[in-house]
Amino acid sequence: MANHFKFRLRTPDLLILTYIIIQSILVAIFGGLFRGQLLLIYSIFALFVVILACFRCSDRLSFIYLVRTGYPLVLMYFFYRLVGIQHRFFGFDTCDAVFNNMEKTVFGIFPTFAIQRIMEIWINELSYLLYLTGIFIPLWLLIKLFQKGNLKLIENFVMAFEIGCLTCLVISSLLPVSGPNIALDNYYYLGIYGPLFSMVVPFFIDILSINSGGFPAIYFCIITISSYYLWDFGKVYITVSFFIMTAVFWGGIYLRYHYLADGLLAMVIAFIAVVIADGICYRTYGEST
Repeated sequence: MANHFKFRLRTPDLLILTYIIIQSILVAIFGGLFRGQLLLIYSIFALFVVILACFRCSDRLSFIYLVRTGYPLVLMYFFYRLVGIQHRFFGFDTCDAVFNNMEKTVFGIFPTFAIQRIMEIWINELSYLLYLTGIFIPLWLLIKLFQKGNLKLIENFVMAFEIGCLTCLVISSLLPVSGPNIALDNYYYLGIYGPLFSMVVPFFIDILSINSGGFPAIYFCIITISSYYLWDFGKVYITVSFFIMTAVFWGGIYLRYHYLADGLLAMVIAFIAVVIADGICYRTYGEST
């Protein structure tokens, strides 16, 4: 039995636990009446990570190895939804005016609002569709990585994904924005694609979003990280991923899923996350992936 159990916290586990500790401190300070429930949820997540750390995973083709490698991808979504809940409980005012003024100071205009006005020639549904295409970038990348069979590169991607998401979530916990403007739905609808399209596409987007937004733009950060790794697979992947990344960036601004400064910061975080993940992988395996 001892051969199957050996407690060992890997770098991804430590990152998750560090994030849980940070969020638990914020909950303890700002959680109010719901402090106990939120702390219980984070305690369950921490216990889950510790239990997984007790299992040996020397065989890279074993089920437990796949679980230990991929579980951060699942936890990120739960953390993302939990941050949306925390925004309501913390009672923080949204920082839209702060970011608008910051953009005005840097660019001399309110670029986010200017871009929205310029892009009103696009119908609302097209912007939703472009934003929705971003879902396929991480999925496409995972398929290509498994086809290539490079488990080190998969670990590298998951770690970059984790670093980028956790960084965005910590900042988002303290600096919420107003998020997607629900009133935009059907506001510029021109009836070209039909009412079914108008209802279905925003529905899937809303599943991925939280009402208070996510500064920095965590969704765009994920798309950017995935695009960086796809560029290793050839020119066609560079072209397609760049198109989707661009569509997500501008579509997100138009739909108020993020601001111009928000998206630029997310891109910087994504780049730093990839560099750090590659450095950790180099230190662990003695080679860059």
